[in-house]
Amino acid sequence: MSVSERDIVDLLFPYVRSVFGAKSRETPEFLGSGILLKDHEHLYLITATHVMDHFGGKEYPPFLDCENGLVAISGEEICSYTEDPIKRRDDRHDISIVKLSHETQNRLKPVQYIQTEKLDVVGSHDSQLGYYCIGIPAKKGDKSIDVNIKQISPEPYSLCASESDIGTYDKLKVNNSTHLALNFNLKKVFSKDNEMRTAPALNGLSGSPIWGFRRKSSTELQAVVVAILTEYHQKDIKAILGTRVSEVFRGITL
Repeated sequence: MSVSERDIVDLLFPYVRSVFGAKSRETPEFLGSGILLKDHEHLYLITATHVMDHFGGKEYPPFLDCENGLVAISGEEICSYTEDPIKRRDDRHDISIVKLSHETQNRLKPVQYIQTEKLDVVGSHDSQLGYYCIGIPAKKGDKSIDVNIKQISPEPYSLCASESDIGTYDKLKVNNSTHLALNFNLKKVFSKDNEMRTAPALNGLSGSPIWGFRRKSSTELQAVVVAILTEYHQKDIKAILGTRVSEVFRGITL
């Protein structure tokens, strides 16, 4: 079975949501990416905690993009960061889950969301098939944001990468049972036509899903969310880091 990169982007990108902040009602600011999860009739936003750091703390709340424009996020947040016993900079999981209010859910309709069966909590995917991450890079002077907040036209960036070796996990001071590290050199990536390119900065991909593939049969694959991207490194360590979904829901009852 042959699946093109374009096919994968067309299949998976609709599940990615853009998260925006605002310094005023007229100036939305792109913060990162995320996914929506539906479980027991409730809708949850899952992203990186640092994307939602200002949630509830400013005059204007963060927003999600949808077909109807920007929708203010309201609800109850659970995050991996707590003031005690760890500090924000020591939070290696960096995960935020917001149980969206009924008002926000109603305003988001219609919208693509992920069902729990598309989360690979038990690690049943085939790592030999590689990993895909699709999100929206943050760009200076981003023209995808209409000044009148009437239309959001984000351009996706997709990357395919293999898992890093155990030495990279040691350098990042994380465990491969709780995190997923992927090989990624910003200056040495290849485009779909096999030309070497410099990738855009990946800041806006924080909170986006990292997908793996599960074999359903000899000819059929199922895409499943394996981790949530939280950071990338480009100095002495060339890697992307994500928190595995098994850790996202550890100790949290949806």
